[in-house]
Amino acid sequence: MIGMDDDDFGGDGRWQYMTPDMREMFADALRLSASNSGAPQRCRRKACQRSGRCCVKLDAEGDGTCFGGMTEQTAKEAAMMIVFAMTLWEKRTGIPLRDGARLALPK
Repeated sequence: MIGMDDDDFGGDGRWQYMTPDMREMFADALRLSASNSGAPQRCRRKACQRSGRCCVKLDAEGDGTCFGGMTEQTAKEAAMMIVFAMTLWEKRTGIPLRDGARLALPK
């Protein structure tokens, strides 16, 4: 089982404050990272094996079960993808996604 807890987002309950769109964006990044690390080939789910892509779904608490051996490193890479996307958005548009606070990078 994988899970996104407060420690994955700076330890201050950020997962609970993410909008559904933000949560889905993180799930997309998590699936991409897992797919890149070969999880679909190891997975017991036929959908993952057939598509060659991770199909894990996260629940409202940020938990999900991956049968392809998703690692903590996979979750960290996914979090870094989101940090990169947010930074790129801010630099390209000038519209801040943060309220004056620094974004906590994954440990």
